[in-house]
Amino acid sequence: MEEEFAKGNIVIHKGDLVLDPFCGCGTALEAAAKLNRKFVGIDISLFAAKGVSHERLVKNGIPCAIEGIPKDLRQAEELAKQDKH
Repeated sequence: MEEEFAKGNIVIHKGDLVLDPFCGCGTALEAAAKLNRKFVGIDISLFAAKGVSHERLVKNGIPCAIEGIPKDLRQAEELAKQDKH
């Protein structure tokens, strides 16, 4: 069955993957999870990705993981070598 997504005009189907390339506060990610959809959120801001979106999902009992954040200076330097932007 089709469902309205995040009170918008976007229709997603069971099994669809929701990609939010500017996840900000995590509203779309939370809506996707509540509709039992897989989701991926991306944000240039570590504060948005970790401090807002992730906390919102965890607070609401939605399992999620953050990937791609360097854990130490060596990893940060390696990441900077791979992509300067």
